[in-house]
Amino acid sequence: MAKNINKDVTYKAAKSKEKNYMINDGDGLFLFVGKNGAKLWRFIYTFNKTRQKLALGSL
Repeated sequence: MAKNINKDVTYKAAKSKEKNYMINDGDGLFLFVGKNGAKLWRFIYTFNKTRQKLALGSL
């Protein structure tokens, strides 16, 4: 599970910027913040030597 668990305030305070960026939560889990202001949870993992990205939902 996630090692570096941030506070809920960190995620809610994330604002859109000129470029897309990610707030890492550890072990492949991160919050993707789009330049349009969308906040989406993503999980990156490896299966059969292939890197996969899983969308978990929005904030």
